[in-house]
Amino acid sequence: MAFTIRSGTRKIVMPRPTGSLLEAARAVDLGIPSSCGGAGSCGKCIVFLERGTFEVCGQAIQIAPGERREELACLVTVTSEEAVVSVPRLQSA
Repeated sequence: MAFTIRSGTRKIVMPRPTGSLLEAARAVDLGIPSSCGGAGSCGKCIVFLERGTFEVCGQAIQIAPGERREELACLVTVTSEEAVVSVPRLQSA
């Protein structure tokens, strides 16, 4: 089981990240915009949670099959071993 992050035609499978989704995306050179530096105030680091369990601002979130939830990558951590996230757009890192 692994964490999957998708953007356009790019699909990256990796171990479950320990930090925020923003940090995980940056570690694999996905340039998610974040002018606030990950403080959660600019609203630019949008991702879609598509499968798995996550923590968003201290609250556990379970994404059921067929559901999709928009969140800020800097405020989300992955808490399940198998999870899928999609990034709506890529920017240059």
